[in-house]
Amino acid sequence: MRSAGETGSHGGRSWRKEDLGWREEERDYYERDLLWREEDRRWRAQDIEQRCLDNARWIWARFVEKNRRYGLQLRPGHSPLCLSQSSSSLKRLHPLDFGKP
Repeated sequence: MRSAGETGSHGGRSWRKEDLGWREEERDYYERDLLWREEDRRWRAQDIEQRCLDNARWIWARFVEKNRRYGLQLRPGHSPLCLSQSSSSLKRLHPLDFGKP
């Protein structure tokens, strides 16, 4: 009778082939997993870059809108002041007034 460790002449190698098959399958799994992780990292980097661009666009649009509103608020209140300063400047620089004190 054979002991528990002994098998037939060909039975001893069958587990080795099966083991090699599982190792190859496991190696393929890890390679696919590695490729997936690399692709995921690239996707995340592109996603972060796109979010930064979207945030910059939103901030720029907000800045432009604030400036537009501020510009509209300045015109009605400050236009008489600007007009009076420009007309007084023109009076001071008029060539005919140079001879008068």
